[in-house]
Amino acid sequence: MIHGISHLRSILRESAEAACDALVQMARTIHDEDGARVTIVFDGREKKLQVEHPCRRGTFSVLYAPRQLSADGVIEQMLERSPDPSKVTVASRDNMIREAAAARGSFSVDEADFEDWVGRCERRTHTRLRPARNHNSQNTLGDLWATAMEPEGGKADEPE
Repeated sequence: MIHGISHLRSILRESAEAACDALVQMARTIHDEDGARVTIVFDGREKKLQVEHPCRRGTFSVLYAPRQLSADGVIEQMLERSPDPSKVTVASRDNMIREAAAARGSFSVDEADFEDWVGRCERRTHTRLRPARNHNSQNTLGDLWATAMEPEGGKADEPE
């Protein structure tokens, strides 16, 4: 995916780790806005599969394939073991992986579709957090945060 998304490719020229982190952030946008379970799989260097939960939630995982198996191999195994492949979406630049997903009844997206999905999630998040704008003022990040933290039905009580 990183090689197929222009701004990630630019980051990759400077740092592979930073490009991976940026991809993880993009996927987290989908996780947080759509409530989707997200698993990102990278090629790894260790003997065993490595699993991380960067946002400390079981519904968002980053896997590093064991060195003897590619990330694509891990994805194929996950598809084979899925109890309901129709509930799985695979985002990959690799046509073979997308075809393997489709053959098992999963949905697949390429890098352009993935970027579009992230963009839709970002716009929904921004719209949800954006308060009604007063045309005479600029909203600060603090204003957006306060609005997001308001209980339904109105403003939170001010401390006395």
